[in-house]
Amino acid sequence: MRLQVMTPEKTFFSGEASNLMINAEKGQLTILDQHADLITLVKPGLLQIKTTQSTLKFEVSDGVLRVDENRCAVLAGSVKPV
Repeated sequence: MRLQVMTPEKTFFSGEASNLMINAEKGQLTILDQHADLITLVKPGLLQIKTTQSTLKFEVSDGVLRVDENRCAVLAGSVKPV
């Protein structure tokens, strides 16, 4: 899936990911390739991205997650690499 992780000021990740784990409004979510369309609030915590070559970790604040047509976007108030 195509993934973007950003704040209003900066894009922290933009590329292909095989899976994404994030704290959402109703608990932890794992988003895989071809996931159903979804919009939910993001809770502060760990965001983990798996690509074909590595695993990336970020600490994110409150925000929004949108999954639409195999594209995923995380917009958070702050993002910090871990």
